[in-house]
Amino acid sequence: MHAAGAFDAAARLLGRLTRTRLGAPFVISLLVNLPTILAMPCGRILVSPLIPLALMLGWALAKERGEPVLVAVTVFGLVVNAAASCGPSVIGGIGMLGEGMGRYPPGSFSNPAQIAILVITVATMALIRWGYGTTLRMRAAPPEAAERPVPEHGYLALAIFLAVLLVVVLVRPPVPLQVTLTIGTACVMLVARLGLDDLLGGVMLHPLSAMLAGFLVAGALSIAGAFDALLALLVWAAEHTPLGYVGVSVVLAYVPVMLAMPCGRIVSLALIPGVLMFGVRLADATGLERATPALLSAFILAGAASCGPSAIGGIGSIGEGRLRIRDAWSGRPQTLGIFLGVPVTALLVSRLPLTSTALDPRYFPAALVLGAVAGGVVNLVYGYRVHHLGGLLGGLLTGALLVLL
Repeated sequence: MHAAGAFDAAARLLGRLTRTRLGAPFVISLLVNLPTILAMPCGRILVSPLIPLALMLGWALAKERGEPVLVAVTVFGLVVNAAASCGPSVIGGIGMLGEGMGRYPPGSFSNPAQIAILVITVATMALIRWGYGTTLRMRAAPPEAAERPVPEHGYLALAIFLAVLLVVVLVRPPVPLQVTLTIGTACVMLVARLGLDDLLGGVMLHPLSAMLAGFLVAGALSIAGAFDALLALLVWAAEHTPLGYVGVSVVLAYVPVMLAMPCGRIVSLALIPGVLMFGVRLADATGLERATPALLSAFILAGAASCGPSAIGGIGSIGEGRLRIRDAWSGRPQTLGIFLGVPVTALLVSRLPLTSTALDPRYFPAALVLGAVAGGVVNLVYGYRVHHLGGLLGGLLTGALLVLL
């Protein structure tokens, strides 16, 4: 997709929207949430090609408003959204592993997680703007105002990419996922006349290696009886400390953020069996039937998002490198944003039915309400009035797309 110029085509389309009446808030609402709207098995797939666009828009707004912090707001809003997006991805995300282990309908965690990521994203942006802006020290200079030319086949490649995603998410053909994606890749290569070198240039081994590492750790822990020991320890803490079962479950849900790895799959895959076992005990102790999936979905989302603020090679380091920010500065606001957003997925899972329906209208009210609130916050963050049409419409459209796709 990158070699075919599809991401350049997407950047050109978004750039044109900034010059309409809807303005920058509308475009930014869509841009920072695009990784979750088009959720991939790894957030790094989309964040790398989209960061240049985030930088361009961020610098333009920073110059217009006289607020350099707006660059970091835009970049790290995109970063935390991309980091978390591999959780709800229905084409290989961490959520699918939890659904499979818990025997829940495939894709049932996707909508709750996507809506929660909307909250995580806007919370992170607001925290950077009003909480951490005074501590920001960037050493990067604004890029030259020059647009990259879009190849003539870039728009067609983008259309093929979106069509393949729609087929996978909405139609869910009765063939292995790899078949659909391989056919789509072949079509893009034919349209753009790409060769094997172009294809190999985009291959990323990191997501695969991280998943394998998680599986290896999980297997070793299982054979060694570590999950039984973990369950016994958690139950003891729940029954002999003031935390109780609910308090222990809250701490457990945030363990991936406390032990943030370069990829959220490492800790998530290693501990999901133990979390599931404790979730069953939590449901028995509290009498809440949905306690198990609520805890499991919250843990998975925290794990997926945790690679954003990780100080040892997370996605946030990409943005910090581009802006030349030192000392993992973005980790704090991202972590707080995750802390605020993760309970949303647990609340939705505990209240709404878990189904594999690709388009479930029961999630629309929550998505639209939170989308409108997020759009109003985006307006305020970038110096517009809270009721500016661009941010509100962008938030509403984002919320709708999260459920539709």
